[in-house]
Amino acid sequence: MKKEEYRCRVCGRKISREKYEAFDGLCEECWEDEMTEEIDATEGTDEEFVPI
Repeated sequence: MKKEEYRCRVCGRKISREKYEAFDGLCEECWEDEMTEEIDATEGTDEEFVPI
């Protein structure tokens, strides 16, 4: 039985099934990049940004 491979949909890196599911099909690095871009896109809005 062949083990199923999961790959990041942005960079193509092999990732575990757990990371694939946790990060919406992305590796952790690409997921972090995407989250950073979303935060940058909301700057200047009325939303309150509370750093973790």
